[in-house]
Amino acid sequence: MGIMISENVAGEDGSVDPGQVPSVIPLLLARLGDSELAVGPRDVVTIGRHRHSMLRSNHERVSRRHATVRGEPDGWYFVDEDSLNGSYLSDDTIKRLRIDTTVVIRLGDHRNGPILGLYLPQVPG
Repeated sequence: MGIMISENVAGEDGSVDPGQVPSVIPLLLARLGDSELAVGPRDVVTIGRHRHSMLRSNHERVSRRHATVRGEPDGWYFVDEDSLNGSYLSDDTIKRLRIDTTVVIRLGDHRNGPILGLYLPQVPG
């Protein structure tokens, strides 16, 4: 299983302006099937069957553009992008969910849909 770091906050000369990086939003790990991404606070992760989705699933109940995960000023959010078959936390349908801890979401079917895991790594300190 590979990990792709998808945050790019450095300027053209390689320097980083501390004002450009929100310090309140930690890195998020997103896992779907055999794919895993380390996501930075400025990234928007697209999830679905579309070939350009950052996290792809070929499951028949997953929409082409099923959901996104994004950082906002107050934290991380999972957003169902009006998918046909929905997204589920346990048996509850979710449209938008703030990610405060590890979350396991089923896409397309609350019993047998692919599992999307969202993990906030513990920051020492």
